[in-house]
Amino acid sequence: MPVWPGGIPGQTGTWEAQSAPMIKYRTLAVAAFVLVPTAACDVDGTPAEGGSPGRGSETIDLELDMELGSLTGESDAFASVSQILPREDGSSFILDQAAKEILEFSPSGQLVRRFGRAGSGPGEFLIPGSIGWWAGQDSIWVADAVLPRVSVFSTAGELGRTIAVPGGGFSPTTAESRWHRVLGLESIVVVSQSRPVGGAWGPVQVTLADPSERILEVERDESSISIVSSEPGFMRDPIADGSLIRFSPNEERIIVVERAAPESAARAFVVVHAVDQRGDTLWTTRLEYQPTRIPVSVRDSIAHAAYERLQPLRIRRDLTSREFDRIYRETIQLPFYYPPVTSALATGNGDVWVIWTNVGDGTGVTILDRFGREVRQLRVEEEVAATLTSAAGDFVWAIAKGPYDIALARRYRLR
Repeated sequence: MPVWPGGIPGQTGTWEAQSAPMIKYRTLAVAAFVLVPTAACDVDGTPAEGGSPGRGSETIDLELDMELGSLTGESDAFASVSQILPREDGSSFILDQAAKEILEFSPSGQLVRRFGRAGSGPGEFLIPGSIGWWAGQDSIWVADAVLPRVSVFSTAGELGRTIAVPGGGFSPTTAESRWHRVLGLESIVVVSQSRPVGGAWGPVQVTLADPSERILEVERDESSISIVSSEPGFMRDPIADGSLIRFSPNEERIIVVERAAPESAARAFVVVHAVDQRGDTLWTTRLEYQPTRIPVSVRDSIAHAAYERLQPLRIRRDLTSREFDRIYRETIQLPFYYPPVTSALATGNGDVWVIWTNVGDGTGVTILDRFGREVRQLRVEEEVAATLTSAAGDFVWAIAKGPYDIALARRYRLR
């Protein structure tokens, strides 16, 4: 995937205020999000301030505080850094998916312990997909995407229990991907998405594992930009602007962020929803911003990279230049304005961080409190904004790559 000037990454993985009290919906369609009124209000009906980077609230900065990761270090030579589970004191648990283990680091960056290993026995993993707090911060859950199960460890790394869950991973028979998260303290949910043969990925569904009940459905987590190709391997979107889904670490709520690329220079909105485990809408916040046009040179660069990626199709099918150019024109359709948001975080205290890309007022973070009200703006460099992954207390963590593609975990302090 081409590197985007202006700090626009590919999708980050996995997936996130009019607020009429408890608006109930079992199915969320991205196309329907735009129908909510433009007036923003909190759960009590009081108007809430709209937002865009750099306006309307206290502004703070991030300062690099610590970096973990090396080529040869005994404690921090990560095979990968897949997820970071932070504490408010600056300590953390880091999931190394490639090494199939979890590493605990002290606030000063010293390795405290490591636990987990490759295998299918108790306390072992085939593909550990995600981690989080189980029943507060005394235990940690680890979801395996293949076995499938959720393993619960004490913070000392001792296995407490293993919970079997509905089938996970990718099923070639149903063309469905399934993975698991823990919603709130102990509610296991199944996140799934199917793709019919020859078709596009369907809606993302979130269902309670026990009892089986669908909480919500988001139309798609891919780009809403039209990328059409019948050839496998050529479907990757050049711009990630689909809705994001995030799970609150300590609360039974799901955050959905609608971030479709704007179609004009008129002022636009990012829409954020909080949904509880019954599928009820707790609040909806609309954040206003001024779109920024993508320079012609950037669009040309992406278009050229896409053209090169399609070349193997031309060779395999022995297409003429005219046939190939027609397929290219039908396949690659780029927007004229930047998608508004790179990612989003749901923190342990209920805050939601909306991480902006290069919009009119610059790159930054809008912080919403647990009621959907804008409380802070955060100044962030574009490169840093693209890598932020979790936050707790006064610390924010990022996953990055160093020289020679070294896996890094970076800790920033709020100033």
